[in-house]
Amino acid sequence: MAEQGFRITYATMSADNEELHKAYERGIEVARSWLGQRHPFYVNGEARQGSGTKEERSPIDHDLVIGEFAQATREDVRDAVAAATAFAPAWATTPWEERVALVRKAADLISERRSELAALMAMEVGKNRRPTCSGGTATRWRSTTASPPRCSPWARRASTWTSSGPTAYGP
Repeated sequence: MAEQGFRITYATMSADNEELHKAYERGIEVARSWLGQRHPFYVNGEARQGSGTKEERSPIDHDLVIGEFAQATREDVRDAVAAATAFAPAWATTPWEERVALVRKAADLISERRSELAALMAMEVGKNRRPTCSGGTATRWRSTTASPPRCSPWARRASTWTSSGPTAYGP
């Protein structure tokens, strides 16, 4: 499990916490290095460019290019649906413990980058520091640090699920 660091809660969101602001400042530096990059999308592990890109700019600073994002074609969408459909049987037979481990790993990766992701989301939607650190984006940031424990109730119930849905509701 990723190191927790400063944990955002409703009690700390409005606090002037120096650790929180230092982490956010570091996050801004890293997020700025990500700006303006070209981003493909992925189908079955393959990076694709689609029919071109769409430029995303910050709503409060139109000179700030968030990035250029590849636009999928209908064929790309069909390929993605086909890949997901083909993978569904393998996922359905994956033991629930492995599924939980995968979700926890994803949550850990998000938690490790929470400051950078919070700063990037703030730039993308046009928020300044105060709302980012006291709500909205911070709530998303906070939820990433809470995700792994939330896997536990799901993990207990997962053994009662089949590929077609729940067979029974556990405690």
